Amino acid sequence: MGTAVNNLPAVAAAADDDYVVVYDTSGAIVGKMLRSVLLGVGSTVQGYDAQLAAIAALARTDGNIIVGDGSTWVAESGATARTSLGLIIGTDVQAYNALLAAIAGLTPTDGNIIVGDGATFVAESGATARTSLGLGAGDTPTFAGMNDGPLAGLRNALMNGCFRVWQRGTSFTSATTPANNDDTHLADRWCLLSDGNDILDVSQETTTVPTGNYAAAKLDVETANKRAGLAQFIEARDAAKLIGSTCTFSVKACKGSSNATVDSIRLIVAAWSGTADSLTSDIVSSWGTEGSSPTLAANWTIEGAATGTLTDTFQTFSVSAAIDTASAKNIAVFAMIENDDATVGDLVYLAGAQLELSSVATPFEFRHYNAELAMCQRYCEVIGYATNGIVAVGHAISTANAYFDIVYSEKRAAPTIVLTGTWDAINASFGGAKTGTAAASTIGRRNALVVFSGSGGSNLAAGDATWIRNTSAGGNARMEAEL
Repeated sequence: MGTAVNNLPAVAAAADDDYVVVYDTSGAIVGKMLRSVLLGVGSTVQGYDAQLAAIAALARTDGNIIVGDGSTWVAESGATARTSLGLIIGTDVQAYNALLAAIAGLTPTDGNIIVGDGATFVAESGATARTSLGLGAGDTPTFAGMNDGPLAGLRNALMNGCFRVWQRGTSFTSATTPANNDDTHLADRWCLLSDGNDILDVSQETTTVPTGNYAAAKLDVETANKRAGLAQFIEARDAAKLIGSTCTFSVKACKGSSNATVDSIRLIVAAWSGTADSLTSDIVSSWGTEGSSPTLAANWTIEGAATGTLTDTFQTFSVSAAIDTASAKNIAVFAMIENDDATVGDLVYLAGAQLELSSVATPFEFRHYNAELAMCQRYCEVIGYATNGIVAVGHAISTANAYFDIVYSEKRAAPTIVLTGTWDAINASFGGAKTGTAAASTIGRRNALVVFSGSGGSNLAAGDATWIRNTSAGGNARMEAEL
């Protein structure tokens, strides 16, 4: 220790008052030590420490951080230090991102939605966001499976727009019953309107149809240079939801590949302002010429019309219309051949007809066939009978006549009933059959009294239970309650 002290370079130069004398074990003075040095260790000077020595020995690399490793101090780079601090970027903390910074800078206005604009993120109101999502008023989105969900069956205000229901028959000409006359319902809910009778033959088509469709309506020109088409009328209680709003009528259509002149279609949406459900079904007053809409009958107003050019493949044509006629009660849609120079044999096919509460056409809505049939039977129902099949049970009122009750689905109004075929009555007591005719008498919305008038065969007995049967193939009862 003496040697170490004597070698202090500052000792010789200091005054005596600044020294502390150092003795050895024999009492001899071996050296002097500066008072400030001796008394300043730990306050004026740093005492020796191994950990400080470890720090002093660390390389002062740019960016290094001193971190304890559990036994001493070590120098770590920024990345290693972040791990030691539990701040791994992307694991413990979020790495900086300009897009996230843009989101952080947006104002959280109530109802706003964050949307990408191609460069960054912006906040948009609901209306603007709908346009960004392709759901704006001018867009025509397609939703796969839309018709399979819980809302299926509610959009289309038309019935039998699929042309699958043909209770009256599947082909109509001038020789059929009913015939292809003007103002005649043929396919369920569809009324043939034409510039005269036998202008178009109408039939169900199952070969030339759009993809995914079972059927279409086939219009075959029978009289040249005439305009004609199919119309449907909407009952007042169903039309009410459309009146005062914008709706869209759409239909898929194409022409025959060998057509000579027919190549154009016209779609019309019209409103009836007369007495509800007591409309004029022959809505055309004057057919006019190609390039213009026909003139409609009194109390009918065209709300919207559009034309389109037909090709050999199905296309969707549409017209949007605001139903704003004062006191409108019913609505009609009309798909007609636009050409006034139609050639005999030219063909037009119609499918997927739809009327909806929308400013644009959406994909056609399919309903189950049974649902479509049940809806149509509110307006028309045909009950077909097997040969000699029992139609109804009643009772005889005399030896020649009998009463029977026919029951059917509830109709829009008391229907007109047409009974076809040949009929006889059978006495349930002894089996005797009496031939005759049958005619509906007292008619209600759900059932009708049928009066049988006998003309030959075994006698009936007043009061006896009696059956009535149709003895011809193809006999039926047809209840008509179309608008």
